[in-house]
Amino acid sequence: MSKQKIIFDLSGPISKDTLEAYIKINKMNLGWFGRVFGNAENAPTSTCGMLMMLLTVTGCLLFIFDKQKALEFWKLISTLMGGLFVYLIGGKKLNN
Repeated sequence: MSKQKIIFDLSGPISKDTLEAYIKINKMNLGWFGRVFGNAENAPTSTCGMLMMLLTVTGCLLFIFDKQKALEFWKLISTLMGGLFVYLIGGKKLNN
């Protein structure tokens, strides 16, 4: 079964029904994962940012409870976080 591509003319005035149909189709195309991480263009950046936040929060919580484990954790993930940061900052410049 082939997928039909529905094209909306958004250049002129838009009726409420057209807008609701457009939103419904976009939600169906994105699915649950797409709603959380964004479309294919934004998903890598969103995933990278969420991973950096998760690692930072984990490191801070570890530092509160056990300083020795936190130091080992930060030694382990500092290189990874540096790479993620470079990707977040430099990724947009490389694509343009």
